[in-house]
Amino acid sequence: MRQRIGAAAGPFFLSLPLTTSTKGMRLGGAIRACCFGLAELLLDWARRQGVRSWELRAATSLAGLWRDKERTEEARELLAPVYGQFTEGFETTDLKAAKPLVD
Repeated sequence: MRQRIGAAAGPFFLSLPLTTSTKGMRLGGAIRACCFGLAELLLDWARRQGVRSWELRAATSLAGLWRDKERTEEARELLAPVYGQFTEGFETTDLKAAKPLVD
C-alpha cells in the first residue's frame, strides 16, 4: 500500500491521523489497529517527502496511540527528535499537541 500513495494524496491523508486516532481512541478494537497502521504509513510518507510539519502531525498521532497503550517511552523517543527540529511556531496547534507527549 505504501507505493500506492502518491505525492498528491499525501496532504489529504495527513489530515486523517489526528481525526482517525481520536475516534479510534474512543472506539478501540479494529479501528485502533487501523489507526496505528495509518499513522505509521503517513509518518513514513511525510519523512520521504521531507515535510517536517506533516511528519510532526503523523508522529504526534502515533505517539499518542502508543502512550495510550502504555508505551510512553517509545512515544517520547519517536516524537522528541521530530519536535526538536522546530525552532519557532510553538504556538501552532500541531506543536501544542506534541509538547505534552514529549515532556
